[in-house]
Amino acid sequence: VETVVQLLQEARVFNPPLRAYTVLNKAFPRGSDNAEAAALLRESPEVWTYLDTPLGLRKAFSNAFGGGAAVTEYQPKDAKAMAEMMALYRHVFYTNVVS
Repeated sequence: VETVVQLLQEARVFNPPLRAYTVLNKAFPRGSDNAEAAALLRESPEVWTYLDTPLGLRKAFSNAFGGGAAVTEYQPKDAKAMAEMMALYRHVFYTNVVS
């Protein structure tokens, strides 16, 4: 986290309106790790906007991306992976996050 924060701060010197977003990727299905990671990411609101749309640790993501496809194109369909990706997509493109 510290390295990315530093890189974003350096990048803003050259691009002041730069906006950055963060999301949990490879989130675990249970346990406190996700909440702890989210809390850490929320500590830097001046650096990025935390999006509460985690992507789970799902084989469909690695299989799809490894084959050059989106998880929504991958066969067989993984409804949970597709729902997570579509939630992130809707959040980014339809909830005024990017304006």
